[in-house]
Amino acid sequence: MAEPTSQLAPLDLLEDLLPSLPAAIERSDLGEALDSALVAVRNQRQSFEQLERLQEAAPYIRNRLGEQDRLIFGATLRGLSDMGNLMARVNTAKDLDAVGNRVANVPAEVQSLTGIAVRVWSDHISAQLVPTTKLGDVLKEIPKATAIATRVARLKQRVLVLAEQLPGNASNAEYEQCVNEADRIRTELSALGISDAVASYLRAVAEGSATLDTLTAEVLQWVQTSRVGRRFKIQLI
Repeated sequence: MAEPTSQLAPLDLLEDLLPSLPAAIERSDLGEALDSALVAVRNQRQSFEQLERLQEAAPYIRNRLGEQDRLIFGATLRGLSDMGNLMARVNTAKDLDAVGNRVANVPAEVQSLTGIAVRVWSDHISAQLVPTTKLGDVLKEIPKATAIATRVARLKQRVLVLAEQLPGNASNAEYEQCVNEADRIRTELSALGISDAVASYLRAVAEGSATLDTLTAEVLQWVQTSRVGRRFKIQLI
């Protein structure tokens, strides 16, 4: 005796459903992988924002990178670019898992690039401004230069803060202002009879590295006429 159609219907539906189950499971896995990848990406939002700041910093360090730093920057940025391409063409749960795993490395990579950028920027600032800021303590010992010594001390603090920052439009504007102030200080020192040669000698005094070699005829004449020789010590050995 044949079974009623009403009893066969659920079995017929099951036969229709079975072929579609693998695709449904794959879509479910894809959804879970997508959720996981989105969480991983969102957790690295700060790192991606830092990449934007590195982009702003690029013009200020591009021509100052050493060979090794260039290699590190190139390899890291290529890897990040590949990650972006992978994120743009994900089709499977496996792709999404790969994105999540790759994104986990981003903070360390961004931190490495940021460290290089800050170091290169700091080295540039130091080369341009530290020769002036080192004069501060020595200038305080010269009565007619005490006012300038105060300005040098303020400039030194600005340079210290600037050297710890990632280069960018704002920090470069501050750097330019510091350079202008250093130029004005050197001009005013020159007007006081403190030439570049004398300033070089005073820096050596500040560093404790002044020797007879740095005490040139020009410097010796300045020391004698300014009557500050007893205030400074030079290294004889």
